[in-house]
Amino acid sequence: MKKLITAAVAVAVTGFAFSANADDKSEALTMCKAYVKETYADADLRKVNRIKARRGAVEIKYTIKQDDNRIKGVCLVDNGELTFTTDGVEVAAK
Repeated sequence: MKKLITAAVAVAVTGFAFSANADDKSEALTMCKAYVKETYADADLRKVNRIKARRGAVEIKYTIKQDDNRIKGVCLVDNGELTFTTDGVEVAAK
């Protein structure tokens, strides 16, 4: 019985951690999409390539096509702070 309770608690904690991580990703994605849409309003393409969460921070990689130029960008959301960089140059921070 004790093993069953321990297993149930472990599953509950793991489920909560996964849910919190999913919420962080969703919130970060919403923030980044809004920022990229506002900053690159005239872009032909704004595509999310990868979403990665690590130690409370969420990193979202973008490809933006604007006037026949492709821009690779990285949006980083850490503790509610958004930073966007392109090709190693920071272009915005909120």
